[in-house]
Amino acid sequence: AGTVVLQWTAPGDDGTGGGNATAYEVKYATRYIDTGDYYASWVSTYTQNWTPATFGTEEGATGNRVVSGLTQGTSYWFAIKTKDDLDNWSSWTSSGTVSWVNTLNSTRTIIVPVIPPAAISNLTALTGDTSPGTVKLMWTAPGQDGMSGGNASAYEVKYATRYIGTNDYYASWVSTYTQSWIPADVGTDEGTSGSRVISGLAPGTLYWFALKACDEDLNWSVWTSSGDNPSVNVLNSTAAYLNETPGAISNLTALTEGSGLSGELTLKWTAPGDDGTNGTASSYALKYATKYISSDDYASSWTNLYAQSWIPKAGGSEELYILTGFAERTTYYFALKTYDGHSWSVWPGSSSVLSPYVNPDSFNFTTSSAPASVGDLAAETGVFGGSVILNWTAPGDDGTTGNLISGSQFLIKYSSDAAKDWDTMDYSWYISTVTATGSSNTFSVTGLVERATYYFYIETADERPNWSPLSNKTTACAMFTYPRGDLVIDEINYGGAASGDALIGSSDYIEIENRSTWTVGISHYYVGDGVGNDLRWAFGAIPSGGFWIIVDGGGTDQTVENRIYTFEDNKDSGGALALTATNCMVTISTADTAGTTANLDKLIDFAAYTNSTSSPTVPVADSVNNAISAGHWDLYGAGDTSNPWKVEYSSDSQPGVITSASFIHRIAYDDTEGDLATHFTALSYPCIGDTMEFIAPAAVSNLTALPVDTGRGGEIKLEWTAPGDD
Repeated sequence: AGTVVLQWTAPGDDGTGGGNATAYEVKYATRYIDTGDYYASWVSTYTQNWTPATFGTEEGATGNRVVSGLTQGTSYWFAIKTKDDLDNWSSWTSSGTVSWVNTLNSTRTIIVPVIPPAAISNLTALTGDTSPGTVKLMWTAPGQDGMSGGNASAYEVKYATRYIGTNDYYASWVSTYTQSWIPADVGTDEGTSGSRVISGLAPGTLYWFALKACDEDLNWSVWTSSGDNPSVNVLNSTAAYLNETPGAISNLTALTEGSGLSGELTLKWTAPGDDGTNGTASSYALKYATKYISSDDYASSWTNLYAQSWIPKAGGSEELYILTGFAERTTYYFALKTYDGHSWSVWPGSSSVLSPYVNPDSFNFTTSSAPASVGDLAAETGVFGGSVILNWTAPGDDGTTGNLISGSQFLIKYSSDAAKDWDTMDYSWYISTVTATGSSNTFSVTGLVERATYYFYIETADERPNWSPLSNKTTACAMFTYPRGDLVIDEINYGGAASGDALIGSSDYIEIENRSTWTVGISHYYVGDGVGNDLRWAFGAIPSGGFWIIVDGGGTDQTVENRIYTFEDNKDSGGALALTATNCMVTISTADTAGTTANLDKLIDFAAYTNSTSSPTVPVADSVNNAISAGHWDLYGAGDTSNPWKVEYSSDSQPGVITSASFIHRIAYDDTEGDLATHFTALSYPCIGDTMEFIAPAAVSNLTALPVDTGRGGEIKLEWTAPGDD
């Protein structure tokens, strides 16, 4: 629109030759320009900086010699001169002077319809979030010509506190917002980055907005309201950002609760909003002290700021957090403010007297945490009669941290009834303790029914006391101690015969076997040499089918697999035990026999032995006979007919080892009525025979306590069914 394209043949620097010209001068007017009119006042000069083309070529053939800024539809005449590098100008000759030149130097400019930027149809107003009295606008950018032709040149923004119809755009009650926004690329979204913000409005007031765009010729788009077209600009109103401070917290509550560790509290409250109770705040600031924090005390130097990065929930939601790192059993007071990105709420203090109540429960004392539960409680058969050994790892004073200090204790509960739980267990032990966390602990529970199975739990208390959760459940059978043929003399080696065992070598030794199906505590037995030297061990147990080897000599291996002891190691009574060729007797008993001069009724196994050259002495023979008589033992199997108890020696056996089936160890036990027991069997293993069997009386199961009416105070009658001796 308003343009004319000029065309001509480029002259030379010197007439029609001599190189290219240097510059052009273009004149135009709305009437004919004669030769003498070139510098007339009514003739205008068109500003350009065209570089002359090569001599003889056609200028403007590509449409690059355009005169613009003319009035559409108006006829114009043009004149042109050329100069060389010495500022020599050519002349202008009109067709009126020379009829055949410049006859086509006038034309009429083309009338092009004006296309303004497209009308904005999706203007959206949003409440601002950066400062009070702000609104954010968003829309799609139009172009120079509708939605094309390059970017628009400028915007005009209108606003009012009431609806702006299409015809209201220039009404006196509509205000213009001053801005210098540069329109974005056509078709892109304006304001998505928050760059189109209206400020200076009344906070909290509802506003309507209208918007136009113009092109470079100041052709403005139209404003179409939703009243004229219900599908456009339906979101062009909103309230300006009010920036109300967050509401004051009024129900801050401190609870003596936590995760179970020491020095913890739980705080809960109702979240305010970023504007009073609406919206969502940005952050919290929590203060604490060991005395009351009033509204005026919040910033005092004696208050402490609790480090946290809590993200507030939406207004009206419950907030709940566990606080850690405080001193145990200390009362703490708390104060809490909220921030919305611009302003802090107030701390109103607390009151349980005035109405309304405000934060009356914002203080409390911290927890003192309990030890963690024991998770590895293990039980095993004890080494003493009616005992079970418990083992466990100590927890900490607080969970798994800290040592258990003076005043701490373990509580063990147990029962022989597998169905019973912690609260219904029959028995309990309290054990005072001072121990490090992670330390190994052992305790022997005694007084149990031998061979009965028991079930155990344990709990731990710190010095407060705070009790731990319940441990795992474990079980074991109580040790049985009274002899029932559990132990037999399995082998005797005298005289240095090689055993083939690197730990024993060629030493003399006694081997005892546990032939029962249960563990036997060796500490309840005495091993003697028939002369007066009895050994007894302070501890130890032989597993079912296991052996206890007593060696005369060097090294000791006390592992469960070997149980090898020297004659004088680990005993708590008795003198040195020695094997000789003449004192040819080994005993196992439940009491010290002082050889075989006392407690012979407590013998549970004995064996006479010999070597290839010696015979038992008379005192030994008497001891054997005394043992038989005292314990109601009978010989089993035929020995030397001249000496019924004497063991025959087999020349093909190892020296000092009895292998014959006829020896003193083949014995049986009869009861007090003289009835011979029939439980034994004849064996031909080295030194293994059947021993007497003692069966304990049955447990009383119907013990009943009844009141009596004798007239005498403090009496109770007991009734039960009598068991037998076996």
